[in-house]
Amino acid sequence: MGNSTFDIPSVDDLRGGMSGFPDRASVEKLRYYGVKTVVLHTVMPTLPGIKLPEVPEPPDLAAAAARSVKGLGVARRRVGSLVIYEIGPGPKALHGSD
Repeated sequence: MGNSTFDIPSVDDLRGGMSGFPDRASVEKLRYYGVKTVVLHTVMPTLPGIKLPEVPEPPDLAAAAARSVKGLGVARRRVGSLVIYEIGPGPKALHGSD
């Protein structure tokens, strides 16, 4: 998740909804905001001058990386310690919308 020096309500909303990622609710929220790709760091990087959150979202990175994406319309691949999720369009795209 990106960071900014001031609060943006939609970014705050998105940050607050990722504790269960990848689950149906978090994937739907990502679709709502138009997010197409999520990169999950299974090992949090150390960056000079940047303080990372005390508790990442999702809080258990290894458990999140192991969670099934079956039925979510999400593709997943691993690249080293990263897990890259491609968020598909979801069921409404397949069946039209009202």
